[in-house]
Amino acid sequence: MVKTRNLNKASGPIAKKQRGDLSRAGKKQRECATSEEDSPEQFGKRFQSDEKVKRYKAFSKNNFIPERRVELQPGQYDDFQHELQRRNWLKLASLPKHFNPKVVKYFYANAYTLGEEGPRVSFVLGRRVLYDRATISAYLEDHLGLEEAKLCAYQNSIRSSPPSFNYKEVLDTLCIPGTLMEESRNVVERAEMKVLTEIWMTFMTSNINPTLHTSNINLYYAGLLYCIIQKKTVDIAKIISDDIHRIATSEKPMPLCFPSLITELCRFQRVIIPEYPQLDIRPPINEKFIQRHCKKEEALPPPSPLLPPPPDTPQSSPDNPTTQQQIQLILAQQDAIRIEQVEQRDYLELVSRQQRATYRATTSMYSHIRRFFQRQGPEPFVWPTDDQFSSYAE
Repeated sequence: MVKTRNLNKASGPIAKKQRGDLSRAGKKQRECATSEEDSPEQFGKRFQSDEKVKRYKAFSKNNFIPERRVELQPGQYDDFQHELQRRNWLKLASLPKHFNPKVVKYFYANAYTLGEEGPRVSFVLGRRVLYDRATISAYLEDHLGLEEAKLCAYQNSIRSSPPSFNYKEVLDTLCIPGTLMEESRNVVERAEMKVLTEIWMTFMTSNINPTLHTSNINLYYAGLLYCIIQKKTVDIAKIISDDIHRIATSEKPMPLCFPSLITELCRFQRVIIPEYPQLDIRPPINEKFIQRHCKKEEALPPPSPLLPPPPDTPQSSPDNPTTQQQIQLILAQQDAIRIEQVEQRDYLELVSRQQRATYRATTSMYSHIRRFFQRQGPEPFVWPTDDQFSSYAE
């Protein structure tokens, strides 16, 4: 059989050199693209003022809080998946796995305004990018159907200070049975949450209202989870728009949230996104993640009362003796135990004395027999009488 050589696949040192050149060329192209974006002469094309350039440089030191994808199979945590589908949040749960960090920083730098009531618009690579409630809702396709001036059930609850939530109902919905309720308590501990609550909290703190603090949540986060699980109306487009605007108008350095969503919002409004650089979002919410980070539900033991109720006064009867009779019975039992211990001690002492007497008699008899046979002593062996034997034993 004749072996044919594959001419399409190059081999040998020349081919290796060619592949190395191509790899270096690609790397150089990516480095050039990055360096061109950072060059000062390009700032005028990407920012509207020197103030926005300073804002961009300040954002270069900020970290990102990336989103998480939901990657669950049918039949896995159906309560969570069905609610995502019912609320039309599947697009928010399936954002791309990568985002462009420079595009996100361009967005936040150009969205900077001098007041929180400023227009919710930014400029990215020469294009106008809206991030108001209507635009985000159109991209997510949530179809909530609320009018512009109308608020959802969650936002109506947080308008007052403190929020108008029934804390007991919130705890009963979010926490495992047996969780204590305190009037002065402001947070809900993650260790006391149900598995479904932990899954929703992970999704909420990544994709809806991002934060890095997840060991417990305050009443605002707890109220949002409560409204989600209780199937109340939640306008996530407005929540996300408000959060983006809060970060864009903040004078203090804050983590940059929604990087994948912002990248897709720019693409949705016809911004050409550069291929490089790219960063990955956080690991997805899948079965392995839930089993590792969300504990199994176990009911807490019922709380012990602060002051135990006084015991009932027992009635004197043969089956229910009084306290005085119980004390006398215990003392009689203790006396019987002491008497038994004394008897055991006397018996053991008697046995010990008998053993010592037997040892002395055996030793003496052995000594006389040995001397008799060896003829070492002229005196004959004198056997002890009964009285003498008793005296020896004593």
